[in-house]
Amino acid sequence: LASTTDPTKGSALVGFLQAGTGAVGRTTQSKDRDLFSAYDFGVTGNGTTDDEAALAIADAASVAAGAPLRLTHGTYKISSALTFNSPLIFEAGAVLKPDAGITVTFAQNFTAPTSNQIFDISNSGALISLPYNIPEVWGEWWGANGNYTKTDNEVPINQAILAMEATVAGPTGVSFGLVRLGRGIFLVSGVINMKTGVILRGSGRSYTEILANSGTWSGTKMFDASTGATPMFDCRLENMRINAA
Repeated sequence: LASTTDPTKGSALVGFLQAGTGAVGRTTQSKDRDLFSAYDFGVTGNGTTDDEAALAIADAASVAAGAPLRLTHGTYKISSALTFNSPLIFEAGAVLKPDAGITVTFAQNFTAPTSNQIFDISNSGALISLPYNIPEVWGEWWGANGNYTKTDNEVPINQAILAMEATVAGPTGVSFGLVRLGRGIFLVSGVINMKTGVILRGSGRSYTEILANSGTWSGTKMFDASTGATPMFDCRLENMRINAA
């Protein structure tokens, strides 16, 4: 009965019937294929093996089936440019980590837990290219953490702002981009650079605070809405407390 290579054996021989009146019986193989997991196509998620080829195969299979691709717990190293054409579902603990100079592009919107990191672009020049119609992103997706411990939250917040700015600046007619932060105290050690058309929004003045960390702070301002002598337009801060300490 057990087989991982013969599609007529294994789960094809086991029945499944959903609870509820009118449910139709099918095989567990059919049931399991409702969800496409990247691990079904050979990814390792170990953070050291290049998963780009396996992710591309998984994405193509998901597109062909008209199903979303699920990324479960693991760090997915990507060593060459990759475009996801299927809608992705990030589960908690799933992180995409492109190598230096590599861009990961999303052609479709995706879903992810708002409080979990899903992108690691710590390698120099690594980029995340968002779909133009994504309604909002979370700074936490790039690693921002309001745990009053992480001291360089300006880094992931700036990464999120830059990614959203690219959707606003593109030839799509999108007017604004929204970067959100959840509850917590987000310590920063440097400047947060606002960009034209990007809104940085907290979860309420009583819940989200951006605090200059006294032990590591360097600089004279917490926010900058200019590039040299060129001002940024239509950018603002909303629903948060700013504390220069």
